[in-house]
Amino acid sequence: MIISTSSSVRRGIAISAIVAILAVISTATAVDAQTSTINVPGDELTIQYAIDRANPGTMILVEPGTYRENLLITTPSITIRSRAQGQQDRILIEGTIDAPVIRIENANNVLIAGVTVRSNQGTSTGGFGAGGRTGISIV
Repeated sequence: MIISTSSSVRRGIAISAIVAILAVISTATAVDAQTSTINVPGDELTIQYAIDRANPGTMILVEPGTYRENLLITTPSITIRSRAQGQQDRILIEGTIDAPVIRIENANNVLIAGVTVRSNQGTSTGGFGAGGRTGISIV
């Protein structure tokens, strides 16, 4: 026995399949956009990659170690903190270019904790740049 389906039934099935696929994609995107914690190097390989992915309110937890990178923070209300609790287990961010190791632009209410900053490319630029920002805490 052969069952024939009309074109309107097939069209309805195709539309339902497309709607289901779009719903899955939309849900996955919404969950990612609401991520509140990013682990380095677990979720992202570098601190800067985590900063680039962060939304306001995001906590970036960094494993102890040396990270050779300069950071640009443009997302407000983020926290960058060492995952380790002890003073000896802090993270070192070592700048790689002759510029501030951590530069904060157009982002207020940024907290950086458990981090040691050092520039290996000269002394004229210092460790931080955050001109005119409010709520910046480095502990």
